[in-house]
Order: sequence, then structure tokens, then C-alpha cells
Amino acid sequence: MSDLQDVIDQLWLHATFDEDPWTVDRAFAAIKDDGEVAIDALIWALGNEDLDLKLLALRLVREFGPEANRALSGVINCISDRKRLVRITARETAGSWGTAAKTAMPMILPNLKIRGCFGVGNFSKEPLADLPTAKLALKRLANAPVTGGFDPF
Repeated sequence: MSDLQDVIDQLWLHATFDEDPWTVDRAFAAIKDDGEVAIDALIWALGNEDLDLKLLALRLVREFGPEANRALSGVINCISDRKRLVRITARETAGSWGTAAKTAMPMILPNLKIRGCFGVGNFSKEPLADLPTAKLALKRLANAPVTGGFDPF
């Protein structure tokens, strides 16, 4: 078993190289046996400012599945990230949790501060939760199937 810094180094290593179809698979293979330490490293990476590291962490959280439920609050925080690609990837990751996403609604709603939060519409100070489209999207997100590939929009 590795310590936290070893797992973080593995995440940096895999986030640094050019993306290819097997990047997530290689990174997951490198850290999957580290258990709780790997989840701690993913939570740390979700809070990091580096785009590639954050995107890799979001995709790895999906690979861990229910074992990574502790990382849900980090994923929720990424939904309101300034970078559109992070917001979209976080939305997809949260959607892959299915019923766990429904229980996370109290955490999701405070993070939906801007209309463009999911990459749709113009940025505004109007809370997303007050928009009819957002309510429908949140309902779909809460009812998402546990398998991946669900897009609530």
C-alpha cells in the first residue's frame, strides 16, 4: 500500500502525459489497490487548480464507483468550476452515481449559482435552481441510472 504522496505522484504522472484512450485505465490500474488513500488523493486532486489533474480525478472517481462516495462533495464543487470542461465532466460524474446524486441535491443546489454553470445559457447572477430548465435537469440528474453515459441535458 502506498502513502498519500505516492498516489498523488501517480496522478500527476498520468495527468502530465498527452491524453490517449487508455490514460484513465492506466491511472486506475496504478492506484486501484491503494483503497482509501487513493480516494483521499482523488479528493485532493478535485480541489487542485490544474485542469488535466482535475479532469483525470473526475474520471477516476467514476472508475472507483460506490467506493468513492466520499469524493461526492468534491465532484459537486467542480460543478461550479470556472472551466466549462470541468463543469461538464463533473456533471457527468455526478450523473453516473444515480440515487447517490439524489441524496446529494442539498450539496448540489448551493453550487448552482450561475446560469451558465452547466455550460448552457449566458452567465448571470440569477440562481440556476430558480430556472424551470434547471429544475428539470436536476430532476433528471437525481433519476440518472447507475451506469455511465447519462446526460441530463
